[in-house]
Amino acid sequence: RGGGGGSRSATGPSSDRFVEDWMPSGSKGGGRPAAGGNKGTAAGQDAEARRRARAKRHESLYRPKFGEDELGFDIYNCPNRPPEGYPRAWTAEEVLTSWNPTEVTTIEGHRDVFQGICVFDYQTQYETALRYRNSEVPFIIRNNPTVDATVARWDDPRYLLEEFGNSEMYRTERSPTNQFIWFKLGKHESESTEMPPNDEVKMHYPEFVERALMKDGKALGDGDLINQSRAMKERRLADDRGERLPDDDDDRFPLDLGPEDKKEDNFYYFRFNADLPHAGEPSTGGHHSFIYNEVPIFDPTDPSESEFYMVEPKQQRGINCRFGMRGVTAANHFDMSRNMIAILGGERRYVIGSPAECSRMALYPRGHISVRHSAVKWHDPESWEEHPEFKEAMISEVVMRAGDVLYLPTAWFHYIINLSFNYQCNARSGTTYENQQHIEDCGFDM
Repeated sequence: RGGGGGSRSATGPSSDRFVEDWMPSGSKGGGRPAAGGNKGTAAGQDAEARRRARAKRHESLYRPKFGEDELGFDIYNCPNRPPEGYPRAWTAEEVLTSWNPTEVTTIEGHRDVFQGICVFDYQTQYETALRYRNSEVPFIIRNNPTVDATVARWDDPRYLLEEFGNSEMYRTERSPTNQFIWFKLGKHESESTEMPPNDEVKMHYPEFVERALMKDGKALGDGDLINQSRAMKERRLADDRGERLPDDDDDRFPLDLGPEDKKEDNFYYFRFNADLPHAGEPSTGGHHSFIYNEVPIFDPTDPSESEFYMVEPKQQRGINCRFGMRGVTAANHFDMSRNMIAILGGERRYVIGSPAECSRMALYPRGHISVRHSAVKWHDPESWEEHPEFKEAMISEVVMRAGDVLYLPTAWFHYIINLSFNYQCNARSGTTYENQQHIEDCGFDM
């Protein structure tokens, strides 16, 4: 079970697993997929070998800076209940100076990770993880065979290319820089509002893969990945899809028809949302059904798979998938619901903070188009000087690998750095109010 990038330093698909002459042949149809190969079969043994190689590589590159003596607990063998002061945290200045968010390539040696949250094994530490979940504190849970089976399937790039293909376009965020921040247009927008650099376009999934491979290839000096990206680009230009598909739907999301050299410099964030009403309709199910079949841990109608992850099943509002490319960052913010976040390929670095740190996060206020998001640029120490309180905000971090699921309680802050081409899907399930006072003292309603 499992998947991953083998021994290469790239954390996306390794070049020998990419199919340069891939062409779409239609989707695979409905039904829950097979588990991805029994460990006794050749396919299962291959998947298990890749899972072990990925874990070994991850553990050699990203090491917790502090051990049991400093933290008061072993993050891989945590106490039965959250200890006092859990999770551990350090100042933003200390964490971000140690590892600037712009640094997304591997280095000689390893990265020190200011990790203050526990990592649980789904098969051997389930009950302890459940107590932490019920205590509404963050943690990582891994080694769930269902999640690892999805990772194994998605590790073969043909699998998602066949599903998403060239027949449909998807909303994809685009930016000339690697900095992305959510914003909402409408009544709060004014001529004096400084607009974020990112916008949204429509894009075929293979074109996103093309761009993500190029980012990995250039960062790592990997000629195979660069050549694969260029081969996909040549096929795309030969297909001339921009001419063959009319741009006649929502004008807010135009085709990405800029110069090719500009596209190569841009950063992109592929997105897809699935919901149960569409998944249950034969005429509209399509990719909605595919995502629910692939990520059953977020399916509230299947408690045998989702009971741990969907705390309030009736409050589940869909599955949100975001596929990232190396270097993309998502601005620090908090959400008004609990969240389970699964990494199904590649790696992401999550920097998190308690709602108690709200007053130090330099948030855009109510009425701003990027409400609940940090105004301070986390990668830029000069920006910290404009908000000196931010340097004292207490935060921690974790590097997630394929198969990891992060539990993030209501209103917890999170800043996201994509360390490679990666796949993430998440789902929310209800709201809790233990931190309501912190949020309201910051000027926000719950």
